[in-house]
Amino acid sequence: MTAVPSEETRRSLAAQRRYDRQAALFDFWEAPMEMLAFGRLRRRLWSQVAGARILEIGVGTGKNLPYHPAAARTVAVDISPRMLRRAAARARRLGRETDLVLADAQRVPGPLNREPWRGTRLGDFPFFPWEP
Repeated sequence: MTAVPSEETRRSLAAQRRYDRQAALFDFWEAPMEMLAFGRLRRRLWSQVAGARILEIGVGTGKNLPYHPAAARTVAVDISPRMLRRAAARARRLGRETDLVLADAQRVPGPLNREPWRGTRLGDFPFFPWEP
């Protein structure tokens, strides 16, 4: 007999499938807005972040990675394996030290949950300088 997944699990799996389907073209679809506004906004917001370690929840394809402080180590969480693969490729191209974690943002894994994160959210760009 198999267990019936909870409603929360079903919603998480649906979100994962949705983002997996979008991963290949996600950056292409958002390119016009990235060029018109988001790129400048990311640069401005991330220029205000100081810290040696950053936790980014919902990293997606890693579009914020180029704007993280150059010396920062990043822990990046996303629900979509395909989005994480694209973020990993971007981190490699940038030469950034990035730990990628496949997880639902609503249930961040144990060690990350125990860290004393300090965070800020500016608009749709959440970022968390990690200062344990």
